[in-house]
Amino acid sequence: MSALLTRFCQVAWIPLSALALAWGLSATPLLHRLEGLALDAQLRLAAQEHHFTEALVIDIDDASLDAMKPYFGNWPYPRDTYGLLVDYLTEMGARAVAFDLVLFDQRPGDEAFRDSIHRNANVVLATAARLDAPVQKATANASMQDLTWLPPTELRLESWPSVQPPLPLFTQSAPSYAHLGVVSAIPESDGLLRRIPLFHRFGEQVLPAISLAAHFPKEPRPSARMNSPTSVQVGPLNIPVDKDGAMHLYFPSNHDPVVSLPFERVAQAMLGAQGKVLNAQTFRGKTIFVGSTAFFTDRVLTPVGEMKGVNVLALIHQSLAQGLLLKASNALVCGLLLWVALLPALGLLIWPQRRMASATGVALAGGGLVYACHFVLLYLWHQESALLLPLLVVAFTLLLENIRALRQCAKGAAY
Repeated sequence: MSALLTRFCQVAWIPLSALALAWGLSATPLLHRLEGLALDAQLRLAAQEHHFTEALVIDIDDASLDAMKPYFGNWPYPRDTYGLLVDYLTEMGARAVAFDLVLFDQRPGDEAFRDSIHRNANVVLATAARLDAPVQKATANASMQDLTWLPPTELRLESWPSVQPPLPLFTQSAPSYAHLGVVSAIPESDGLLRRIPLFHRFGEQVLPAISLAAHFPKEPRPSARMNSPTSVQVGPLNIPVDKDGAMHLYFPSNHDPVVSLPFERVAQAMLGAQGKVLNAQTFRGKTIFVGSTAFFTDRVLTPVGEMKGVNVLALIHQSLAQGLLLKASNALVCGLLLWVALLPALGLLIWPQRRMASATGVALAGGGLVYACHFVLLYLWHQESALLLPLLVVAFTLLLENIRALRQCAKGAAY
């Protein structure tokens, strides 16, 4: 026992120094960026194929604008067009219709759209958060009156200087008219969208992300509580969040997890064009996201490439329903990976005088075990964790062990 203790004292400086060096290096901006890229690479390897069936995207694309110009005129369309669309989709059995269009200005057909919203009671409208802080208009406050949500007090919220909601005509009186959801999110420093806030604060008002709001088209305020510091319960949904109250996005391996139809195809069926009828099963029981990607708008960069913004919203909506969001990294998981990374150093208690080739082999095995554990956590449990930090511990352990061996050899040669 005393021999083991003595040996521990002789080698303890190696893992402790490796931990200190790795921890200091991991705090630099470069390593933070590399950690994000490493996670992206792991996620692409761990991603699985998914085909979501409870959401559908209707894309107002350039081809649709050209095809439907004889019917609806130039873009932007009169608002009664959206009223017809809501009536048609509801008649076909759609559960909810979420518009990824910011409808803040007055246009012809507003009253017809308002009547359709009230008649069908299943519409969620986009609200845009703004980083600038213009003078808040009274109409903006009126649009959001009585539509604020009540998130858990412990949950951190994304705060914005100002907001651009739709016309009060479409939301008031609440909750009889449309509900609101926020479509805004700030990409990370490299321009990629990896996370989206669950709730957004505008002064005293709080609104959910539109992907969450679309789960409750007829309920003004579902109950929300914290299940744990990293989990929020909203109605029946158990939602993983990070310390900032944001959802970490999971991207399936296939590029078309949510079915998308061009607006042209749906509009022709809506207008009763000959031979253009759509089966009601296409829409029955689904949440329909309507957005415009015309003129190269509504595109976001993600770790898996460029995606249409409205498709990302539909993907998040389905990820919420099926529990496919990523669980943010936490201290327990990182600690377990660090213990795995320290196994090569702990092996010095049994094999204190390893040759450089043997030490390298042990380090490679340790690094491989760290990588495999990280991959399994992502693949099976969608659990994020630090990868570069434990790999740096393995690398610094090998470096320090070899430095010690070289110093001992030099000392022996001197005698």
